[in-house]
Amino acid sequence: MIFEPTIIGGAAETGKTRAYNLHYVVMMLGYMSKLPFLTAPDNRLDIVPVDWVAAVISDIMVKDSFQQGALRLAMGSRGVPIRYLHDVGYSYYTKHDPVPGHEIRKIRFVARRFFFFMIKMQKGWYLSLYFVTGIHRYRKLLKGIHLLEGYFPYITGYKVFENEKSNALIQKHTDCGPAPALHEIRDQQGNIVETGYYEKILADTLKTGWGGMIDFERLKKSVANNK
Repeated sequence: MIFEPTIIGGAAETGKTRAYNLHYVVMMLGYMSKLPFLTAPDNRLDIVPVDWVAAVISDIMVKDSFQQGALRLAMGSRGVPIRYLHDVGYSYYTKHDPVPGHEIRKIRFVARRFFFFMIKMQKGWYLSLYFVTGIHRYRKLLKGIHLLEGYFPYITGYKVFENEKSNALIQKHTDCGPAPALHEIRDQQGNIVETGYYEKILADTLKTGWGGMIDFERLKKSVANNK
């Protein structure tokens, strides 16, 4: 039995996650205004909630009626648009920001070529500053860009995962329906009745500071000192 989940995000029920990777890193950079440019706003990210993935695997293993094959645990054509992630995230963070006076800048969406050109220029600039000054901060910033580049294939490349066959098998062999989407909640007939659970994820990131990656008290002092 082979399970093939795509990008695993926070739980649809609570919004919580154990690993603040991938799209969480991009969200954090946006909150900290450290991501001035991004590209491909119409691309869709295939993010499935961790509790749905766990429920599917659990049902398959317990019921033991589907014993051999592969299941692609994917959102398919119902992936969330990057533009939606940005616009809703920006609105939520500016409204619920725990740091008074903290400015969150909107991200500008630019053409792919310009985006990659700016990334290349920024890498070269930090590398030059490190060689000239020897200040390790510039080396750390360069490493941060290299880490972010690992996420670019997910952000800048549009790919729809075929999941119709897997969804049919999931409905046949489990008590689970299609994966809940970040930007939609459906009734029993499959109609979209309200927005999805994205705001639960946003609330979790502010409550936990992205799992401790951001110290809000330190950020408050920094904002106060810069006034």
